[in-house]
Amino acid sequence: MATALSIKRAGFWRPSFEIMDGQHSYGELSHKGTWKPKVIIETAQKRWVVSGMGWRNAKISTDEEGEVAWISKDFWRGKTSFSAHDGFTAKLVRPSIWKNTITWVLPDGTEVIRLAGRTFKSPVISFNPQAPENPWLLLLAFLLLEMHEMQKRHAAAAAT
Repeated sequence: MATALSIKRAGFWRPSFEIMDGQHSYGELSHKGTWKPKVIIETAQKRWVVSGMGWRNAKISTDEEGEVAWISKDFWRGKTSFSAHDGFTAKLVRPSIWKNTITWVLPDGTEVIRLAGRTFKSPVISFNPQAPENPWLLLLAFLLLEMHEMQKRHAAAAAT
């Protein structure tokens, strides 16, 4: 996997997003449903369904294994954490309020993935090459993208 990935957006009303490097596509993020929307993340190996992404707790499931992980948000502190059934955990951190970046950080403080938003351009996802290899990295990259897009939607709604 490359250390920096770009994002390609397709569609206007219900856009889908594809994470890719210059040559390969790593998967697609799309939305399904109107009243109870779900985030669908499809890669070559797996298909994840995230239910309840905008609320406090969201569960992540696959077709083969059922529920495999969940995302929990602390409403009062604004902290978001990812927990998998195999014991892997990560926290979402916004290093600075002045920069448009969000990162996943391991419990020992190692930054794993960073999404840097750019004005009038699509954001860039970068992986830390010193971080340990993990099967959850691609899912975390897609979740980071969804949270970035959710922040943009909330900001646009607040501006009206």
